Amino acid sequence: MARQAPALKATRLQIVQELHRPDPDLRKVEDLFKHDPDLSYKLLRHLNSPAFAFRSKIQTIWRAITILGESGMRAWASVVILAGLGSEKPSELVVTSVTRARFCQLIGQELRIKDQQDDLFLMGLFSLIDALTGRPMEETLSAFPLSDSAHRALLGEPNRFRRVLDLVQLYERGRWAAADELIYGLGLRRSNVPSLYQAATVWGNQSRTLG
Repeated sequence: MARQAPALKATRLQIVQELHRPDPDLRKVEDLFKHDPDLSYKLLRHLNSPAFAFRSKIQTIWRAITILGESGMRAWASVVILAGLGSEKPSELVVTSVTRARFCQLIGQELRIKDQQDDLFLMGLFSLIDALTGRPMEETLSAFPLSDSAHRALLGEPNRFRRVLDLVQLYERGRWAAADELIYGLGLRRSNVPSLYQAATVWGNQSRTLG
């Protein structure tokens, strides 16, 4: 598959940036989609799939946006655009990235840090962006809409976000003793974390069908 043209990448990054603002302008998102026929096609195809089974066909971008809403569009666009950036890389990298994103977000919910859950989601989502793009992490992150805490965590600096990401990676590797130390340090209930990881894994596997 050919790489996306730089201008197209820029448009898609604008979509991600707008959707992750505190109060996104969905009309602006609609306009950006209209400048990207391939992404518009994927969105309409997704909503017209048997998984939704709407009585009438979804034919406009605005209708699709209103059906998915802010959170739905945020998740769908982030996953599909990430997959596009890594189109020549193994799909498992995308699935792992999405699983990490959801796990980080669910940990944020468990910690009751509502105002940072989207930042945690993006941190997990872009945690493998260097492998997906074949470019250094620091260089790649400059194009993405990340909070300072998420940005620093992805560059390996110690902070609360980094501890969440470390916990996610320990779970992936099955390093339970080390994970338990972080769970305690973060103030999480140990008994709740396995179900969060299972939910994130299911959600991540669903990303295989989003594009």
